[in-house]
Amino acid sequence: MTTTNHKYLKNRRIFSGIITCTALALAYAPIPGLNQKIIVVSGTELAEPLQQLSTQFEQKYPNRNLELKFQGSQDIVNNYIDKKNDFNPTVLIPANGKLLEELNQRWQTQNNTQTFYQQPTAIFLVLNF
Repeated sequence: MTTTNHKYLKNRRIFSGIITCTALALAYAPIPGLNQKIIVVSGTELAEPLQQLSTQFEQKYPNRNLELKFQGSQDIVNNYIDKKNDFNPTVLIPANGKLLEELNQRWQTQNNTQTFYQQPTAIFLVLNF
């Protein structure tokens, strides 16, 4: 390989790297003025606290449009698995872990893929006295 060819290939690789980095930055960087929509589907038992939190969330993150949808917890699972929603939820919050297990089993049966990126974890516990 001649010195000229070596320089040409080196410059070509550098240029390709710059194009790749620029494309990735444009694809994943938030675009000013563009609102990102987050759709949260929850059981009706959480309607009041989530509505209060949504106001705080949108004040803190003005470029995020938080949309709350409320369904019965079993309906959350059924509508998601059976694709009956007219929207694509970002977050599902059913009432309990049993419904998450049902969602997991039904999803894997129908799609033969993982349901969750990571194993779901309870973020708070409600105690009844």
